[in-house]
Amino acid sequence: MGRARRGRGEGGVFQRKSDGLWVGTVSQGYDANGKRVRITVYGSTKGEALAALEMAKNGGVKKDRVTVGEFCRAWLERMEGSVESGTHAQYEQHVRIHIEPRIGPLKLTTLDAAAAAGFVARMKRESVSAAMVKKIVVTARSALADAVRAGIIPRDPFDGVPLPKHSIPPVTPLNPAQAKELLTAAGSNRLGAIVAVAIDSGLRQGELFALRWGDFDAESGALTITKSLAELKGKLWIKEVKTKNARRMVVLDFSLPALVAHREKMAAEGRDGDADLIFGDTEGSFLRKSNFLRRTWKPIKAAAKLPKLKFHELRHSSASLLLLAGVDAKTVSSRLGHGSAGFTMNTYQHVIAGMQKKAAGALADVLNSEIGYSQATEAPKADPKPETKKPRKSRD
Repeated sequence: MGRARRGRGEGGVFQRKSDGLWVGTVSQGYDANGKRVRITVYGSTKGEALAALEMAKNGGVKKDRVTVGEFCRAWLERMEGSVESGTHAQYEQHVRIHIEPRIGPLKLTTLDAAAAAGFVARMKRESVSAAMVKKIVVTARSALADAVRAGIIPRDPFDGVPLPKHSIPPVTPLNPAQAKELLTAAGSNRLGAIVAVAIDSGLRQGELFALRWGDFDAESGALTITKSLAELKGKLWIKEVKTKNARRMVVLDFSLPALVAHREKMAAEGRDGDADLIFGDTEGSFLRKSNFLRRTWKPIKAAAKLPKLKFHELRHSSASLLLLAGVDAKTVSSRLGHGSAGFTMNTYQHVIAGMQKKAAGALADVLNSEIGYSQATEAPKADPKPETKKPRKSRD
């Protein structure tokens, strides 16, 4: 017996020649090694195989009965191993805290545009921030894209649903005087050099924590950035940086003396080989964010009298100080690992505005000094009134 002809939409089901069973396969994404994961189902008839295949696609629930919550949980299982652990944890949090309690009981087939708009409106009423609403909707749409592909729903119900507007709060970088105070306060700390390197390079915290001495070229003063330290639920692991722009080389300047002195301290601890971390704990292991903030960062910023400063703001400070010093936005973008100079300029608009004001002032100074031009011109003096003489009387 050969394979029976497949009907429309039944590309994953066929009758096996050896025993006559109907076999169906469905993809469940990819595992951590990039290998496709498939589930195989069987049926004594074509209808049984199709029904089993449908349930496998929907996480073991019949198409017309699956709820939003059931489908999203099945989607999370399919996504595990195919996205970064941190991304999957964020998806899981969105589903558990926001999606399931609000629209989880709804039948997936009844989730239309009106229900999606109501979901967004409810989150707004319950004081979920505009930025968080957008992130949750992105997660929901990612899950529902699978439902559309499986033919459970005809289209994405969130398509066209207006989302709340939110403005990105302006960054609050250090001014030069504050930066100097912070660097002074960091000087006596075992890991104080990390502050100097952070301001000088603009590296993210995870990138700094992943650095090894093999990434540092003492001759050129360059750091090569290819990895970042990730942390989730107490687990630490090294991951590749996300984008090709994030893979970069950053040449250090004023922080080099601090880094050289730091290496001497690490050599005294026996931790200055290429395989050793540049910034590690007293045991030579990776820094944990909570320990670093409590034991290193908090005392340093307290000594500098900057108690509200977040460590990530050192990255913003690096960019802002470079821009204020006249470094072009493309170079700053490259140091930060941004995708484009346009993104950098949008992020630091306040600094760009300050530079434009300074440039305008410089132009006015040049015009005043070189050609004597001034915008403050005196009003022209009125012409004196012409003399009025009485006409001579005619002698005639």
